[in-house]
Amino acid sequence: MAKKNIDLTSYILNKKFSKDFGAGYNANEVDEFFDEVIEYVKKKNSDIELLTKQINSLQQECNLRTKEIEYYKEKVNALSVNLEKLNSDGYANQRIISEISKLQQDIHNIKTNKNG
Repeated sequence: MAKKNIDLTSYILNKKFSKDFGAGYNANEVDEFFDEVIEYVKKKNSDIELLTKQINSLQQECNLRTKEIEYYKEKVNALSVNLEKLNSDGYANQRIISEISKLQQDIHNIKTNKNG
């Protein structure tokens, strides 16, 4: 078996042996053994194909999850920036709320004086 990338099943199926009529192995036993080897190799090739498909599927899912993680990281970063801005503007916001509250009180007083 000189070639590394040879199809093992074909290699086994097409393997030829020289015949020695004086001594040698029982041809039927050799054939049965190779049939078992071929079935084993076919099963292993099938397993490899199935596992390769599963790996590819899982790799695609992993890529998708990686993109989702990046998306959420960007969202978290944006929210962090907004939170920092809100924290830094906290004093100004409190002052504005206080001023709005005073204006609401003034409007209430004006309405009360108008109606009363």
